Amino acid sequence: MDNNTVFTEELLKIADSTANLVSSTRDLTDAGDPVFENWLSGCENIRQDMAKGLLRVAVVGAIKSGKSTFVNSLFKDDYLKRGAGVVTSIVTRIRRGDSLKATLWFKSWQEVNAEMEKSLLFFPSPDWRTDQNGFDIRREKDRSELAAALDSLNSDLLISNDSRGSDSVVLDSYLKGYEKVKDIVAGEPVTIEYKDELFPEHKKFTGDDALAVWLRDIELEICAGDMDPDVEIADCQEVIRPIPASGHDSGLSAHHASDCLCHQRPHRAPSG
Repeated sequence: MDNNTVFTEELLKIADSTANLVSSTRDLTDAGDPVFENWLSGCENIRQDMAKGLLRVAVVGAIKSGKSTFVNSLFKDDYLKRGAGVVTSIVTRIRRGDSLKATLWFKSWQEVNAEMEKSLLFFPSPDWRTDQNGFDIRREKDRSELAAALDSLNSDLLISNDSRGSDSVVLDSYLKGYEKVKDIVAGEPVTIEYKDELFPEHKKFTGDDALAVWLRDIELEICAGDMDPDVEIADCQEVIRPIPASGHDSGLSAHHASDCLCHQRPHRAPSG
C-alpha cells in the first residue's frame, strides 16, 4: 500500500470520526446552530474530494510572507498577483490544465449585505442610520450615510491592528469597489472566466482590496510547470488571524485545507 493510499484512508477516518462527534454533539444540545452543519458539510467535502483523487495542498501564512512567490515558482512564471489581503480571505486555487483559465466567483447582493451588516456591529452607535430595517449597499442613501459615518469615526477605531479596525476597512473596501462591480454582482452568485490572452485580467481583482472583497473564490488553471494535474494548490490569503469582533470568521474552511498545509514563514536573518 503506497503512502498516498494510507494518507487517504487515515484522512477519511478522521473525517468520519469528526462527523460522528459533531452529529452526537448536535443531538445532545438539540440546537439549530449552523456551525454544526458547517462542520458536517466540511467533512462531506473531504469525502468527495478524496473520491475525486484530488490532493489539495494549502499554502498558509501572513501577508507578505512569500506564499504567492512560492506558488509562482511551482508553475515557473508570475501567474499570481497579490496586493489585496488586509481584510480579504480569498483562497486562490491553482491546478495544472490544458490552457490558461481564471475563474472568479462573485458574492451575491445578499451575501455582501449580510457581511456588511456584521461589520457594522463595530460602530459605537447605530444613530448614523436613518433606516434601521437593514443595510443595502445598492441604495445610494445607505452608501452615503455609511461613508459619512466612517469619516466621522475616531482614528483609534479606523487605524489599528485589531479586529475592530479590520471591520472598518471591510466596509470602506465595499464602498470603494461598488461602482466597478455593480453591473457584475447579481441576486445569485455570478461566475466570470478569463481565458488565454485575457487570463491576466483576473489580477485586477486579486490585487485590490476594493475588488477582492467582492469575490467568494478564485480558481486558476495553468498550462505550465511540473505539477501533477491531480494536485491542487491553494494560496490562502491571511487565514491566520483573530476572528473580528463582529463574529465573522474568515478562516480557512475544512474544504480548502482538506489534505495538508504548507505554512510559509517570513524570513528572518540569523541573530548575531
